[in-house]
Formats: sequence, C-alpha cells, structure tokens
Amino acid sequence: MIEGPSALAFSAAAALLLFVPLLVAFSRGIIGGADVKLMTAVAVGLSPLDCYRFVVATALVGGLLGISYLLLSSRLNGRHHPRRTSFLGRVAAVEFRRIRRRGPLPYGVAIAAGGAFVLFYHGSA
Repeated sequence: MIEGPSALAFSAAAALLLFVPLLVAFSRGIIGGADVKLMTAVAVGLSPLDCYRFVVATALVGGLLGISYLLLSSRLNGRHHPRRTSFLGRVAAVEFRRIRRRGPLPYGVAIAAGGAFVLFYHGSA
C-alpha cells in the first residue's frame, strides 16, 4: 500500500484521468456538469484501483437505473398516480413526473451508489 505524498500524487492523477473524459462528455452534452464535479470529487482520495472500481460500479448502477426508467416509461399511463402519503410515495410521484416529461436520469444516485460501493468494499477488504 502506498502512503504519504506519493499516494496523494497517485490519487490526484487518477482523479485527473477521470476528469478529462468526463469534461469531454460534458462538452458534448452526454453528462451534466454537476455529475462531472461529483464524480471527480469522489475520485479525489481514492487509489487508482478504487477509482476504477468506482467508475465501474457507477456505470453498472447507472445502467440499471436507465433500464428501470425505460421499463417504467413503457408501462406508465396517464391514469396511474402513486400515492403521496408517505416519503416514498412522494419520491415516486416526482420520478413518475420526470419519466412522463422525459426528463434526464438522476445520475447523482448512481454516482452516490458507486461511491458507497467503493467505500464499503474498501472497508471490508
């Protein structure tokens, strides 16, 4: 395990290596600016291997999120409204509204899940 200033240098290099393609994706409208900042911020302090794990976990969760939104949008009809009595009901109502208006995916959820995976994975290793 690398420690000290060299660990900081490797972490900064990994975050920079992640930031550059994300910036290109942002410039082409593929990903939002907040997502670029959030992913880069999470990557700072991670080792290069953990940074790789973070990207893979985020991509997998983002894919599952996209598939779930596609399935929900194909099954969603104008008459179905989730109950708004509970917190989860309110969240469901907001997400159904997002799906109906074809809004962007809340990719921050996938980024948070990828970051949590890396932190829990690293903690159990």
